[in-house]
Amino acid sequence: MAKRRVQLEPVGIDTGNSDIKGSTSKMCTFYPHALQRITDYDERDARGNPNIFIVNGTPYAIGRQAERISVGKLAGNARYTRDYVGVLAAIMLYRIFEDDRHNLLVNMSYPPRDRDYRSDIVEAVKGKWDVTSMGVRKRFSVIEAGAFSEPSAAFRHATYAFDGIHTHGPIALRKDVTLGLDLGGFTFDVQIFEEGKPDHLSARSFTLGVMDMYEDLERQLRKDFKAEMRGTNDYSREFLQEALRTNQYPRRGGQPLPCKSQVEQSFNLVLNQMTTVIQQYYGSWFDYSALLLMNGGTASVERRFRDAIEHTGIHVSEMERENMRFSTAFGLLKIGKALLAREVF
Repeated sequence: MAKRRVQLEPVGIDTGNSDIKGSTSKMCTFYPHALQRITDYDERDARGNPNIFIVNGTPYAIGRQAERISVGKLAGNARYTRDYVGVLAAIMLYRIFEDDRHNLLVNMSYPPRDRDYRSDIVEAVKGKWDVTSMGVRKRFSVIEAGAFSEPSAAFRHATYAFDGIHTHGPIALRKDVTLGLDLGGFTFDVQIFEEGKPDHLSARSFTLGVMDMYEDLERQLRKDFKAEMRGTNDYSREFLQEALRTNQYPRRGGQPLPCKSQVEQSFNLVLNQMTTVIQQYYGSWFDYSALLLMNGGTASVERRFRDAIEHTGIHVSEMERENMRFSTAFGLLKIGKALLAREVF
């Protein structure tokens, strides 16, 4: 008798520099990208702390809990190991599933500059994971795994339907030459797509992100509103994002601060750097029929980018702006669905 094929369940996990995003067919979620192994672990402290996880017997902290212990991030070769990216994925599986799963296909992302680590990512994620948090234990088996560049996955989401097989979205993205733009928290990823197919050799990552804009805006606000902000510590990423969107910086217990000129200066600082990168490596914005804005960082500057560039072919990877941060995770999920439909595994 032939052995019955096990139906795998696809998951997409985007290990971005700012947040870890995950998606299944039923839900999506995220948590801040920061991970640190705990050396002085006390089980009594962990039971009431949702940011502490025991992964295959080893205690870890995530998010701000990890940042309080150390920097909380790794890069390059040290990042793509079972003890780092594998643990990040296992914690995402814990957060996204209510119970055990033993038949998973997990697709992971990487920035274009880390293309050489694809096989390391796959091996780091595959296998068995035993995760406990706040006294609740869940177990997972990752049977298959894949690794795809962040721009390629986000482009897949923009051009394919929920089933991962049928196309959707603007025809220009599939018929013309598109320049994909992913301005993340700390990196700016760029890739060319010709008639819907990724040009992998064109993909590059640059050290530039929305965090540069937030840092510059905070610096200006501290300088220009010394009296108003004296004695407070009201500078947060959420408030800076709100200021970028509304030209008003919120204050706890006070009137918002009008900051249009400061926001414009900070945005132009980053836009000028983006333009320099494009001119140096890709020509001009107008050499491309379509520009595709991908993921959450790019969404935060979409309106200002449209006004500044005045390109008639600007598109976004996700129409619901509040979910645009999940574009890569959604695309990874769709790639998994397409692979399963073709019985690749």
